[in-house]
Amino acid sequence: MKKRLLLGTGQNGFTLVETMISTAITALLLGALVVMLYQFNNLTRLQQDSLTLSQQLQTAGVLLNRDVVGASEGTFDGTTLTLNIPSYPFGQTGSAQVTTVTYSLVGGNLVRTTSGAGGSSSVTVARHISSWQIEPLQGTQISTTVRITLTSALARRGSRSMTLTITRRLSQ
Repeated sequence: MKKRLLLGTGQNGFTLVETMISTAITALLLGALVVMLYQFNNLTRLQQDSLTLSQQLQTAGVLLNRDVVGASEGTFDGTTLTLNIPSYPFGQTGSAQVTTVTYSLVGGNLVRTTSGAGGSSSVTVARHISSWQIEPLQGTQISTTVRITLTSALARRGSRSMTLTITRRLSQ
């Protein structure tokens, strides 16, 4: 009779030890997944910052190239680049209208200010610029061939430098 009772009370389920082991394994896998997602998020943010720096340096390079090539004269005092750019409106004769374009480093931002007959406007060309230099100079006047070096950096993210060599048109 005892035999019959034991056979009828068979276990259909998990023991407490099995449940605790499977919970511990699940917690380890979830912990590894969280760490992996956190590292992926940081890697994505680093890549995005790097692309942003590259894009800003390229934008600054395009604008500087266009303005320096078109300038009839320019000066650099160590912190501010000032360019005088003549423009000849289509269909009009007479003297050129001169637009003054100024690039300055303000609080880590490269700011381009345009002033002329139509008023003035400012735009931030690039952010996180740590330094810039222009050479060669003839006194404070920029020479025919100009080399501009921009260095951009984010804290703990590294830095990027870009050097432009631009040949200006001769002043008339």
